[in-house]
Amino acid sequence: MDIERLSHLPEKKRRELQRIARILFDEFDGSLKTKLSEKAKRGRILKLILFGSYARGNWVEDRKSGYLSDYDLLIVVNYEQFAEKYDAWEKAA
Repeated sequence: MDIERLSHLPEKKRRELQRIARILFDEFDGSLKTKLSEKAKRGRILKLILFGSYARGNWVEDRKSGYLSDYDLLIVVNYEQFAEKYDAWEKAA
C-alpha cells in the first residue's frame, strides 16, 4: 500500500489500513498454497485501492450516534477465479 498517498489520514487510520492490507495479502497468499493447478498458484493481488469517504477525506466518526465510516477497498486480482466469493476474502473478513 502506497502510504504516501494516505498522508491526509491520521496516523491511526494509516496503521489500520496497513494492518488490513497485510491481512488481505496474507490470506490470499495462504489460500494459494492449497491450490493444485499452476494457474491458480500464479494468482496475485495486483492492486489494493482505497476509495470512498476515507480516500476523499470526508469520513465520519460520530461518537454520539456511534456511526463510523467504513473502509471501502477494491482488490484487483489477475484471474477472475479469485474475485467475488473467494475463500481468502471470507477468511480475511
